[in-house]
Amino acid sequence: MPKTPQPTPHKTAESSLSPELLAKRDAYLKVLQGEDLMGVVIRAHIYIEHQLNDLLDAAVADARALKGLNLDYNGKVILATALGLDPSYRPMLSCVGKLRNSFAHNLDADVGSQQIADLKTAMGRHYDVAQQSLALTDKKMGNPPRKLSSLDAREHLVLMLITIWSAIATQTVRHIELVAPYS
Repeated sequence: MPKTPQPTPHKTAESSLSPELLAKRDAYLKVLQGEDLMGVVIRAHIYIEHQLNDLLDAAVADARALKGLNLDYNGKVILATALGLDPSYRPMLSCVGKLRNSFAHNLDADVGSQQIADLKTAMGRHYDVAQQSLALTDKKMGNPPRKLSSLDAREHLVLMLITIWSAIATQTVRHIELVAPYS
């Protein structure tokens, strides 16, 4: 039986992260490992939305002005896209919101093959990043490479959610690096 991987970002991405962002990432990884599926979805959504808030704060001149907008999650996704977030992130962020809502409003909600397939489709080319991360982790652990599709639903979902959070965190860092010289 292969060792259970503890996902970590690629070193080149990690080297550009601030200590604060590394601490957020580590906390995110920790909570995703110890939760049931409902906890994974709800907590992942919280972390992703928090990272989206950080991106929005970095993208505007006065972050306090955003508070008065009372944006819901979908509104934040739309605004972030309007302010320069890669539009390919919007479908996967929307899918995470729908998945979270299914748990928040349905006592019988679960994550099955259809929800995994929907998130995979919404991730588009970003799903390949999740697959590459798994291959890298397997290699580091001395395990033969696996396909995401071979994982159980929980592991598959967790790795996709880690990839989504990492994508938003990377966009935040890039935005801060772009505007820092002008601040």
